[in-house]
Amino acid sequence: MTTGTYDLVALAFGLSGLVLVGPLQWLLKSLKWMLVSPTAPILLIGIFVSGTAVLILSQPRRLVIYNFSVKNLRETLWEMLRAIDPEARNVGSRVMLPCLGMEVQIEAFPAFRNVSIIATSELVNEESWKVLRQRLGNQLAQVEATPGLLGQSFVLASGAFLFTPFWFVVRDPAGMAQAFLRVLQFNFQ
Repeated sequence: MTTGTYDLVALAFGLSGLVLVGPLQWLLKSLKWMLVSPTAPILLIGIFVSGTAVLILSQPRRLVIYNFSVKNLRETLWEMLRAIDPEARNVGSRVMLPCLGMEVQIEAFPAFRNVSIIATSELVNEESWKVLRQRLGNQLAQVEATPGLLGQSFVLASGAFLFTPFWFVVRDPAGMAQAFLRVLQFNFQ
């Protein structure tokens, strides 16, 4: 289990290479001021970090539970929330937690086998949110989950993506260095 903030930061970190290299390559080819101004890449990084910060701050509080199947969702999660707040009331996909003074919405994503618990109250007490996160984390540590096939395939694909460039460098280091220098010369002409 993780919070929505950590989830978005990890996603932004993962996408940062694609986001920064793509526009940077486009700007290097189309705008000559990039060659004169060394601050342009720093400006691009600042825009990306600022956009990520705005996105994180505009999102409601969220807990993300990974590898939790939809079959177990209703019974197990409801039992956990009842143990945290005995006066909890279930209204569709929303759960009222009066003892903690908050209302949460439960969203399931069956394809990725994860569940999000989103705070829908306008004002969420920081102490109550910490209590919910800690108690739910303790109870989830006792639940056994089987790894999903989709997650294993993502791990294999990412391993292949990481291994391929190293394989090309080991196979022909001089050729790769020459190709890299050609790319740099093309961008800076």
